[in-house]
Order: sequence, then structure tokens, then C-alpha cells
Amino acid sequence: IPMISPLLKNCWVGIVNELNGKIKNKKKIKKDTFLIGRSGSADFIVKKDPYVSRTQCKISIVDNIPYLVDMGQSVKGTFLNSTYVTQAPIAPGDFLTVGRTKLVFGITKKVTFSGSVKKFSIDEDTNFKL
Repeated sequence: IPMISPLLKNCWVGIVNELNGKIKNKKKIKKDTFLIGRSGSADFIVKKDPYVSRTQCKISIVDNIPYLVDMGQSVKGTFLNSTYVTQAPIAPGDFLTVGRTKLVFGITKKVTFSGSVKKFSIDEDTNFKL
């Protein structure tokens, strides 16, 4: 059984439907390095998006902080809250864009986040409110 940092325990990644704000394909993070891509061996597989590389990015612990790390395999890159990144700290409520797919990094406890543009919350039922 892989070990998981308390920082990632209860965290998940899901695809955001930008039309209605609903989250689909939510997957719980169960280990310290969580790979996102089109590869069948990825922890979160992004299907039907040819702009996502096989190993697009990963969420991992760097210096005891959760980070989003681009794997350097994609022409389009990885975006965190609409900003291109190669490596950046990530927090519940952050948006990840890989190819044409928008993802959200969430946590199963009720939390509210205020971003620079919109305020939203994620609750235990994974309702996503913009």
C-alpha cells in the first residue's frame, strides 16, 4: 500500500464542466505522487483530449508542500488558475488546465476559497459553486 502525506489525504482531482460547474470523474489521491495524463498508467486519466500528453503533470509533495509539476511532455503545457506553470504550490480549490480539459483540485472537508476573480466553495457532496 503506497504511503500518503497528511497534506494530500482527503484530496481529489475532478473534471469541471464549465457550462454547469459540476464535477465528474472525481478521483481520490491515494499516494504522494499523483500522475495526470492520457496514459493508461496515469493515476488520473484524461480521455478524449488529444492535447493532453501521456504524462502531462503530477501532484506531489516538495519540501512538505503540495506542488503541481509539469512533466515537460506537452506542447501546450500545464496551467494553474490560468497561469502557465512548470512547478507551483497547489491548494484545494485550484484549477488545473491540461490540453482543453479543466480540472479542480479538491478536498472532502467543507472549505471556502476566495480567488482573485470568483469566490466558490467545495463541500462534502462535491458540489462546485461559482
